[in-house]
Amino acid sequence: MPIIHSLRAQAWKAIVFDSNTNAMKKTHKYPLFEKAFFESCLDYVDTNCNADCFCKTIHNQGAWVIKADLKFDTFLEHYANLWARGQFNTLSNMLNHQYFIAEGRYKNLVPVLRVIKLKWNNWDGQGNSLAKLANQYKYTHLCDGSFEKIQGLVEQIKELCSVDTTGVYTSKLISQLFPDIAVPFDTASSQHMTQDGYNSLSYGKSMKTDIKKFIQSNNLSMREFRALDNAPSQIWESQPKLNGEFTSCSRVIDKLFYK
Repeated sequence: MPIIHSLRAQAWKAIVFDSNTNAMKKTHKYPLFEKAFFESCLDYVDTNCNADCFCKTIHNQGAWVIKADLKFDTFLEHYANLWARGQFNTLSNMLNHQYFIAEGRYKNLVPVLRVIKLKWNNWDGQGNSLAKLANQYKYTHLCDGSFEKIQGLVEQIKELCSVDTTGVYTSKLISQLFPDIAVPFDTASSQHMTQDGYNSLSYGKSMKTDIKKFIQSNNLSMREFRALDNAPSQIWESQPKLNGEFTSCSRVIDKLFYK
């Protein structure tokens, strides 16, 4: 039986606490950079869902979406801080040298970011950037049909990023574009998801039903669900406060599997 079915809220919170604690013991303490990502890259907006959406039944107030006018270099800076050990300058230099052949841990990462950079400003061939297109999907992980709404854009990204054979870096890219919907993974967390009966390549869709059951059985509001992540209250700088809820659904879910 998947882990989510058997969890109580306090247990989930304890697992996320341990995940953040372990992350803060590493050289690159990525939870420290989460708040800057929200401030620089995201807007907190009203959702596009219907009045009878599941998120409304748990008193959700809105969704985090990527800024419509976000520039690729800003996106890349925060991608590096969240997922690539803060190595923005290294990544930027590699991307700007189109004939550079990436090796080691950059082998899959650099080609992914390179193809995204090339299409970022005119993703659809009609002058619309990838950020502008992703911004249209004002939903959370728990909104009815949220994954179906983003599927078209997700499939375009996956096709372009097919060189990423593990899917790890593509998942992080997609989660950064849809921060309140899509759940990223690394090699270890993908294994944990698989062990618990979930398909990591669904970016959280395969566990959505179980998460809804978890919320209902624990009688949580959306705010209480987001509060299962202690990083905003115990790791981030407390001031200034975010212009919106204190974190995204994907952060809460990702850290359940990121040990």
